[in-house]
Amino acid sequence: MRLTKRVLIVFLLVVCTESIPLLGVGTTGTIVGTVKDHSGAVVANAVVTVRNQATNAARHVQTNESGDYTVSLLPPGNYEVVIENTGFRRTVFKDIALAVDQTVRLDASLQIGEMNRIRTAGSWCSAALPRVSRFNAGSSPERKRRSRDGQ
Repeated sequence: MRLTKRVLIVFLLVVCTESIPLLGVGTTGTIVGTVKDHSGAVVANAVVTVRNQATNAARHVQTNESGDYTVSLLPPGNYEVVIENTGFRRTVFKDIALAVDQTVRLDASLQIGEMNRIRTAGSWCSAALPRVSRFNAGSSPERKRRSRDGQ
């Protein structure tokens, strides 16, 4: 009986100590980074939006006084990260793959201006904001029809 108790205790100790590392494995990931301006100065209070591209679920955080941000407890998947601050170009990182228990670092250098900046996995492209022209009431189809009909 004593031998059986000892074997049982040793078995339980082995099982418990072997399973302790499993407690640290999560089912989520984290995206972190530092936001600076073109001169290298940190940008505090920039808005960082992290959006899961499959579910459209989004989380919003702001950079701290050191320009750092952390978005944790994100399910694995592909993400879009948008960084915005007044007076700077909007920076977009697309197709950021995040795996279980992974931390992805996305540092950004914001540029002064009014352009959108989009980063896909591996490439940069810049595009000017679209120009919106005013509707010219003098050339509307209805106005042309009325003038043709003498109204």
